[in-house]
Amino acid sequence: MTPSLAPRTLFGRNLWLIVALIVLGQLLNALVYAQLVARPRVKQIAEATARSLQAVNEGLRLLPEGERTAFVARFNARPSGTPAEPVAVRLSLLERAFLAELTAQMGQAPGGLDWRREPSGLLSVRVGEHWLVLPPVQAAHRFARTWLIASAVSGGLALLGAWLIQRRINRPLARLVEAAKAVG
Repeated sequence: MTPSLAPRTLFGRNLWLIVALIVLGQLLNALVYAQLVARPRVKQIAEATARSLQAVNEGLRLLPEGERTAFVARFNARPSGTPAEPVAVRLSLLERAFLAELTAQMGQAPGGLDWRREPSGLLSVRVGEHWLVLPPVQAAHRFARTWLIASAVSGGLALLGAWLIQRRINRPLARLVEAAKAVG
């Protein structure tokens, strides 16, 4: 006979049900956030960034050739006191969505926008012959870590509450079982 992963006791079944409901709730929460908050925010940021890049490109075309490099250096300079983000090797999901939306907003074919990661961790795109640094989309790794910690804490608190409630329900049932055994 193979061991079953399904709990045999009422306590175990109720605990598993509560855990499943908590996990499902957290997944639905993440899905709703992605669809109703993150996606519109990425689209809005990409539209604003595309307009800014197009304006900077037009301004660069109007500047004398000798002033363009200095202008790009000033444009790409980070404000003093702003810490650089650690350099990520791969693009986050949010950065991928942002670059795809920015590519569409710039009127490029998918994959047609040249981009690179700067040593500061920020992304930059090629506009004409110059690389322009983009503002950060969102500190996605911080959000994900915070969301995971909050989910774990709320799950732990819910499990503690479920255990206390179930224990309170099980005590009279256990006494009833013992009384039935004694009568038997």
